[in-house]
Amino acid sequence: MDLIELQGMVKTVSPVEDISGGKYKKQFVVIDTTDGKYESMVAIEWFGDKGIEKLEQSGVASGDEAKVKFRVKSRESGGRYYTSADGVFIDVVASGAGATADVETEDLQDMPF
Repeated sequence: MDLIELQGMVKTVSPVEDISGGKYKKQFVVIDTTDGKYESMVAIEWFGDKGIEKLEQSGVASGDEAKVKFRVKSRESGGRYYTSADGVFIDVVASGAGATADVETEDLQDMPF
């Protein structure tokens, strides 16, 4: 499957979250791609030690302009479909001033995947 690439401002970088009793880790980066009248954000998930290590090595922070490559995957469970955007690559294009994020970390906790 081809990777999707987008560029935008980093709204927030969530704290690392332990899942499955600490067996796995995940972290989200929310990218704002709003280019006009309507707000448009994408929450990209970084999964496992390798994914989180890539994210940490990039040095990305809220307020940065970043270019991200990711895969979109969907899973079916109980007749419902869940879609995720799994991060593969991130590069800081321009460093921001570390602006505070408009998206709260708690909002990310409500995601079903």
